[in-house]
Amino acid sequence: MTLDLSTLNPAQREAVLHGEGPCCVIAGAGSGKTRVLTHRVARLVVDGVDPETIWACTFTKKAAGEMAERLETLIGPAAEEVNVGTIHSFCFRILREEWREQGVHYDVLDERGQKRIMREILGPPGPRNPWGLNIAEHVLSAPDALAAIGRLKNDLVTPDLYAERAEHGDPLVDVYWAYERRKERDRLVDFDDMLVRCYELLRDNPAILGKWQRRWRWVLVDEFQDTNRAQWEIIRMLAAPEDNLFVVGDDWQAIYGFRGARPDLIVQFRDYYPDAAVVVLDTNYRSVESVVRAGNRLIGNNPDQYPKTLVSHRGAGRDIALLLATDEEDEASQVAAEVEALRREGLAWRDFAVLVRTNRQTRSFEDAFVRASIPYTVVGSAGFYNRREVKDLLAYLRLIADPSDDEACRRVINVPSRFLGAAFVRDVEAYAARSGLSFYEAMRTAPGLRPFQQRSVGDFTWTIDALRRDYAQARPADALQAIRDATGYDEWLRREQADEADNPRLENVQELVAAAARFATIQDFLAYAAMMASHSRDADDAGDRVQVLTIHRSKGLEWPVVFLCGLADELLPHARAESLAEERRLCYVGITRAKDRLYLSYPASYNGREREPSPFLAEVGFHVQDPVVEELLSRGA
Repeated sequence: MTLDLSTLNPAQREAVLHGEGPCCVIAGAGSGKTRVLTHRVARLVVDGVDPETIWACTFTKKAAGEMAERLETLIGPAAEEVNVGTIHSFCFRILREEWREQGVHYDVLDERGQKRIMREILGPPGPRNPWGLNIAEHVLSAPDALAAIGRLKNDLVTPDLYAERAEHGDPLVDVYWAYERRKERDRLVDFDDMLVRCYELLRDNPAILGKWQRRWRWVLVDEFQDTNRAQWEIIRMLAAPEDNLFVVGDDWQAIYGFRGARPDLIVQFRDYYPDAAVVVLDTNYRSVESVVRAGNRLIGNNPDQYPKTLVSHRGAGRDIALLLATDEEDEASQVAAEVEALRREGLAWRDFAVLVRTNRQTRSFEDAFVRASIPYTVVGSAGFYNRREVKDLLAYLRLIADPSDDEACRRVINVPSRFLGAAFVRDVEAYAARSGLSFYEAMRTAPGLRPFQQRSVGDFTWTIDALRRDYAQARPADALQAIRDATGYDEWLRREQADEADNPRLENVQELVAAAARFATIQDFLAYAAMMASHSRDADDAGDRVQVLTIHRSKGLEWPVVFLCGLADELLPHARAESLAEERRLCYVGITRAKDRLYLSYPASYNGREREPSPFLAEVGFHVQDPVVEELLSRGA
């Protein structure tokens, strides 16, 4: 078996041919990092290394699948013997095998199960709930508690250690303890436990650690900048004592700090391994020079990173374009016009991507593309009008317009929860069918309802009747706001949603109100929303369509033309961002998705609020002669 390395540049070849010992590959955007990693594995196999002793890990199933496919192309059937997968899957593999040896068994707890247990812990104590701590939701919600515990586990902070560090009276101390004990009672592990349990097992059992060190003598890590502390400690232990550790990553593209990722590990790699080889891949094969230079200028403003300057392999390219818009509707219209113009030059729809910071921002682009008959798909998410919270509030709006809308009534009868479950719905449906009544009317007179059901139905119908009386003829934006207030929908969302960086579901609610503000009547808005929802469902298959997605989801992808939108303060960088440096890296990732042409856009207002330009616009360094534009960019600096 031979391996052709002639297509690799000198830096790539140096990394692939690295011998024993640790090696850190700093792989700039578009520099061929996956190519280097897979060729490294292939080279080891060709040189006689047993493929079963190679552990190549990454952080997503998709990336692991792509790695496995490339290896099969390079070394054929031997690729099946190489251990390729996510670090969580490897940790759980170790745990399963060792648990089997010890005669113990644990089941994996899914997200729904985690929330159920956490609600028990936060709820009132009683004979059926000895774990209850009776903590009010406004003090600590189940999603917030689970997210906080997940971050602590990724940082290897045990309940004991957290109790030592926490401020007096911190409710999470007791909650963390109760959560761990509750899971242990039922022999359950959650997603983060796969890392923590594996780390503790290897740390505390030298014989077990030695067995796995001998089994996997060559450790390779992709997307190293996404590694958290728990993962890093596991990787270090398994790579020892030979330290045949080969890591590939780019601290410039570290965008998962809110999940506990530690991009500083790349910069500090030689602190752990003073004799490590460091190879810098600084040739970008993806993007033209204008895009690469813009990215360099932007990311150069971040402190404490590995020094490098990327150069393009593809030539100068066109200057970056700046779109100045009055608001998000104008921004989306300008993008649609540019897409249509470039399409006439021979580009396919799939050659375009619209990147935004948060999911809520896709709405204006969906609207604009439908108006312009541009085929599109929202990647990794339902179209705006098919998102759960949007459909909930639209169903309430439909009930205000027409209480005989059975589908709308069934959707929201238990949103927020009124303890009227599936059995209640079936009984009322049967009674409605026998009586020739709408679901809404049948609820009022259905026989056999329990007292608590009667109270819940009474509260619900009283709320709907009051909303109909006061808002049936109101503007839809006003009616939506009234629905939110009357039902407590926003507070319910805060309790239900996970503690994500952008609180996307609540932001979608706010975006829906902004969309409704353009319509005078509820009926007109409902008709428009139904049309948009239908179009979005038809666009589920990507095919030849413009891609609309968040920057986080764009990682690892590329397009000939990229529109990086919403470059306004509080959008990008985001208002609730924990780190300006990470927001800058996020912007850098968006810029470097573009192969041939890049557009940056700034909406002067969003959701009716004026916005200053993002500081990132000035940092990119546009070369403009227009004094108005120069003054605008200086305001964001």
